[in-house]
Amino acid sequence: MLSDVGKGESKWRRFLCFSCPAPLKRLRRRFFTAKGFLVCFSCYIFFQSMVSSGYTAGVSSSIEQRYSLKSSEIGTIISAGDVGSLSTVVFVSWFGGNGNRPRWVAAGGFLVVLGSVLFALPQLISGNYEPSGTDPSSIDDDLCQANYSAVNPEDCLNVGPKNSVYMFIFLLANVIIGMGGSPIFTLGTTYVHDAAPVRSAPLYVSVVYLVGAIGPAAGYVLASQVENRWVDPLQEPAVSPADTRWVGQWWLGYIISAIFVLLSLLPLFLFKKQPPSNIVELNSSENSELNEELINQSTTSSQMSFGNSITDLPRNLMRQLSNKAFTLVTLTMCCEFTIVVSFLTFMPKYLQEQFSIDSSISALLCGGVLLPAAGLGIVLGGYLIRRFDLDMVGCAKMATFTSILSICLIIPVFFLKCGSAPIAGVTADYPLESNTISKHGELPIADCNANCDCSGVYQPLCYDDMTFVNPCLAGCQMSVNGSFGDCACLDTAAKSIIPSGACEKDCFHMMAPFLVFVFIVTCVTASAQTPAIMITLRCCSDGERPLAMGVQFLIMRLLAYIPAPMYFGAAIDMACILWDNTASECDDDTGACAIYSPDIFRYIYFGLTIGVKLLAFLLAAALWRELYKRSKNDDNGLIQESASLPTSESLVTHSAAS
Repeated sequence: MLSDVGKGESKWRRFLCFSCPAPLKRLRRRFFTAKGFLVCFSCYIFFQSMVSSGYTAGVSSSIEQRYSLKSSEIGTIISAGDVGSLSTVVFVSWFGGNGNRPRWVAAGGFLVVLGSVLFALPQLISGNYEPSGTDPSSIDDDLCQANYSAVNPEDCLNVGPKNSVYMFIFLLANVIIGMGGSPIFTLGTTYVHDAAPVRSAPLYVSVVYLVGAIGPAAGYVLASQVENRWVDPLQEPAVSPADTRWVGQWWLGYIISAIFVLLSLLPLFLFKKQPPSNIVELNSSENSELNEELINQSTTSSQMSFGNSITDLPRNLMRQLSNKAFTLVTLTMCCEFTIVVSFLTFMPKYLQEQFSIDSSISALLCGGVLLPAAGLGIVLGGYLIRRFDLDMVGCAKMATFTSILSICLIIPVFFLKCGSAPIAGVTADYPLESNTISKHGELPIADCNANCDCSGVYQPLCYDDMTFVNPCLAGCQMSVNGSFGDCACLDTAAKSIIPSGACEKDCFHMMAPFLVFVFIVTCVTASAQTPAIMITLRCCSDGERPLAMGVQFLIMRLLAYIPAPMYFGAAIDMACILWDNTASECDDDTGACAIYSPDIFRYIYFGLTIGVKLLAFLLAAALWRELYKRSKNDDNGLIQESASLPTSESLVTHSAAS
């Protein structure tokens, strides 16, 4: 068997093994070990998860503002990564499991590099970014002028690529990144497990997923750093970072990630098909048979079991779904992970709109609050199961309790609000008039600006703690070095010079307790993951566990990871009270949202969260009832359950893969 393994080595590997000096041989023997692969694989996972999980959500506000996208479109872009992963998981598991797993993981890394570079492509083809109201040559277009249109029909003949082009590029890029990441949990982790010593396997796998959890946090940190830099490095910033029109260097993080992913994947090509530590380097026939058995076990464990052939998948899927306990626990996990995905995707935007902070700070806070809370919750769930020696019924009871507890903890969030300064004609009446608040989506027209032919371009002004949408809607007829004066919609100080920029509001006193509640809610929600996984592995027989893991992987992508960002984004769009049509003056597109209603945003975001949590509670309660009935009806249920407890390494593996 050893000779068969050696036949697969390439010439350059044999050269390294037999022709290099003795020190290099010793270095090579130390490198091609279980620990060596763990180090290389962990480095790759760190950078891959950084770009695929945390970074895009951290810079989503800049992408949305730069290319006039809606929240629902941002959610679709983020969901595309899981679409790509789902589309290739069966193929990768089936064919990659029989091949050289490290090389399959490394080949997927090239797709991650390609997708990251493609993600940054719109920056090269879109030209320099000019926020509305910052072009000195068109400053008069922003003033109140009767019978004047700021849109020149001839200008619309030479417009650049529409937003749909950028949207397609973003979708394609994230699909490719998702496809490239699919071999990690189906092939790479099993290789780590097979290579590690039996007693150390849980520790090795835990390290992999610990690094995988740190990666998204690093993505948020990287996003916070690039968001502090103006999007066009060769241009002077046109607005301040506190301005809602600010766009950071969102594209830079993708280039940085692509470089480090490329460097980290190259060592993976050096590892053999057979995990290094499973070879017993003796020539006896007994040990040769042992080696062959280990290789067979390695190949078998590397595949997510869908059957003996690909055509068995539908039948095996239906058989697995007929297990009522498995179906209920899977649907419960879908609800719980819907909450986690929505928090990771849109919490940065919520912090910006609700507490008036810039995108760099919101990304940093999300990386420092959400991900540590999720990690602590998973560890806490495992500790409680071990501490109280919970069986399946006890795990279901714990999942039910955590669902109702998290609902109770979300309720106080409705009262933690700050919002933004009042906006004339949008959230408050104009200073000199009454009943001038416009309907959602309509221009805030009043008597003072009725004859100005204003557009909906968002170019805010601040006067007396009140924000005006743009100089035209403020009735301004004069501009001085980027400031405006002679504004008819102001009070007796109408002749004063008003600076550009929205009014700022200090909301830290409300943001601190909000983050505390979000940390606790996320921790409690994540603590239900471990008992749910224990139920998944215990309610199935030994031979069905790989199938159950694969089916659960598919269902959770279809019902949680893919649709959640889409419908949460569509719901958030309903909170928009003024659309910025800066990029849409030549067509009927609404563009990006300029102003959200803080109250509507809060009610929709957390109202939908509570609705999903209620569904999770009902499913967990039904699961509790089902398992309780099963334990009563089966006299040998407890004995069978104890005999088929999953290993700790299988628990850790499935926990993070989900």
